[in-house]
Amino acid sequence: MNNQTSLRRGAILVFVVLCMSACNTMSAPPTPSPVPPTATAVIPVTGMTPTPSPTFLVPDIIITCDGDVCVYDGPQSIRAGKIIVEWKIKDTDNSSTYNIMDPTYSVWFVTLKDSTKEELDQWFRKSERIEDVPPWMHMIAGWDARPGARQQKVTEITTGPFYILYFTDPPTKYHGLDGPIMVEEAESTP
Repeated sequence: MNNQTSLRRGAILVFVVLCMSACNTMSAPPTPSPVPPTATAVIPVTGMTPTPSPTFLVPDIIITCDGDVCVYDGPQSIRAGKIIVEWKIKDTDNSSTYNIMDPTYSVWFVTLKDSTKEELDQWFRKSERIEDVPPWMHMIAGWDARPGARQQKVTEITTGPFYILYFTDPPTKYHGLDGPIMVEEAESTP
């Protein structure tokens, strides 16, 4: 082997040794610490905002309708003022003739003047159109809903007693009423 080849090999060997020693003096990358099992990873996603879920308040009255049956769940007496009414329609209509823009359920809150629950019930059982309301009935509030709906409404009750009437189809068919629900005077503030 000649001197030049030996010199070349020696230079390469020195270069390799220098590189190896330089690598050993460099600090190793940090070892990731284990994530505790209870930690939650947060991965930010740009351009997306979460869709808020509807917030429902604790209702004073719950009305649940399914088909031709509506059920009142609430007290027999309510303090005058704003009340929260939750209205759930369990019925779903998947027929091809159903127009989603047409409300299928209707609920009315009413008071009576010089009349009775029986007279109110008979009026709507005999009436051909729900638009023909008796002159002794006063509407407090009324809402329409489609099958599958769940909604909360706030209404103000100032006098009573009041009654809740139920209609369907779209809505022209009377199904009955609940009440009387008595209204207590609101507490006065000092």
